[in-house]
Amino acid sequence: MPKRKPTKLKIVEGNRGKRKLDLSAEPQPDPVSDLTAPETLSGIAKAEWQRTAKHLHKIGLLSCIDRQALEAYCRIYEMWQQAQSNLAQEGLTVVNEKGESRPNPLARVILMCLSEMRRYMGEFGMTPSSRAKITVEKAQATDDFDQFVKRTVRK
Repeated sequence: MPKRKPTKLKIVEGNRGKRKLDLSAEPQPDPVSDLTAPETLSGIAKAEWQRTAKHLHKIGLLSCIDRQALEAYCRIYEMWQQAQSNLAQEGLTVVNEKGESRPNPLARVILMCLSEMRRYMGEFGMTPSSRAKITVEKAQATDDFDQFVKRTVRK
């Protein structure tokens, strides 16, 4: 059975089922207000946080309780980058104690990282197919005059 989709995500995607949606039945976390990377991140993971958080925040897909999930994604991203670098140095095969050539275990680490990254990326709409399911309303630029006109017209 597929996991239940949050109502807010159904709205963002366009409510394809056309069922009545009730946001009041679900918790509404506050948007994240501080995009600073957690102090526990450094190096590659911190750089990935800084790159990703601003984009997720801009499209409204980063709330205050999503920080841990984004941090986990960034740690996996760093592990993937390090494994890639080490694999490039060591090669695709290694020789064991018996002198036999075997696939480098780093290849398995890379595949596990990619699998986990893809899972987190899907949660945050960071892949083309997951983004295709999301529609974000564009904020309309308004000034004081526009707001005055809107209030006047409604009366």
